[in-house]
Amino acid sequence: MKAVIIGCFGHYGYIWNGMKKYGVELAAVTEGVRYDPNIYSPEIYSSDDYIKILDEIKPDIAVICDIFSRNSEIAVSAIEHGCHVFLEKPAATDFDKLNSLKKISNKNPQLKICPMFGIRYESHFVTAKRLVDEGVIGNIRLINAQKSYKMGSRPEFYRKRQTYGGIIPWVAIHAIDWVHWFSNSKFLSVTALHSCRENFNHGEMETTSFSLFNMKNEIIASVSADMLRPSDASSHDDDRIRIVGTDGIIEIINKRVFLTGAGKTGTDEINLDSPHDIFCDMLEQIINGTNSDLTAENAFYITEAALNARLSADTNQTVYFN
Repeated sequence: MKAVIIGCFGHYGYIWNGMKKYGVELAAVTEGVRYDPNIYSPEIYSSDDYIKILDEIKPDIAVICDIFSRNSEIAVSAIEHGCHVFLEKPAATDFDKLNSLKKISNKNPQLKICPMFGIRYESHFVTAKRLVDEGVIGNIRLINAQKSYKMGSRPEFYRKRQTYGGIIPWVAIHAIDWVHWFSNSKFLSVTALHSCRENFNHGEMETTSFSLFNMKNEIIASVSADMLRPSDASSHDDDRIRIVGTDGIIEIINKRVFLTGAGKTGTDEINLDSPHDIFCDMLEQIINGTNSDLTAENAFYITEAALNARLSADTNQTVYFN
């Protein structure tokens, strides 16, 4: 199989283990993509020449990590060229682009679209998900999720809503995915806020957001996202989630998992399961027809939820899901 990387602004680094394990050829990349020249010798193109890449290389898999507002149109072209798509989130930055991507995907169901929700494959999330699925905390009633990043100095496209999409579709979308993944529940409505204040001269870029979701079976979920993690913090990100069930509480803090209740006294730290690999998961779907939690439908549903939350924040109104 041949893969190409189009764009250099996302999580294309997720692919390297799977590329090696399954012997996938890196046939082309766009300028700015970092790769090991001792292992790969791809053709190099401008990111504006993605049609040329698809025409000339004829890849099996397109890894798409361009400016966020362009990713959906590149994905549409890749599917039209018969490619599976490993797609940076959000799948689209507006509803029209999302609908176009849905239509072309529905016409080509044999082609996989895998969203880059790679955090759920890390050890601490794998462990917490297993415990929830085993029923350790009983029925979920409340979820609080958090994403926090360092601002740093961002490229120009982050300074415009039109090109980067907003903090909710860009950052909070990970935590929105966790909420849906852990709960196995549907979103009914969302009420959200976001703010651009104190964004260190980053134009229209928001620094904070908060989304309150009403979910099926009266599950309540909150998602906060911010770009204000201190520059001298030990890590770039601070991912947290607290899942409250009828029999106990699971928390992820600092890449560690804690369980309170569930028939025990006090709070226990849980030994972590081995991490999984998101791109290996996608390749297994393509090669062996395995099933996965990460599908085109998942990408579209979580993107819709993020866009609805952004719409709520823009309009100061509760938005209801179809």
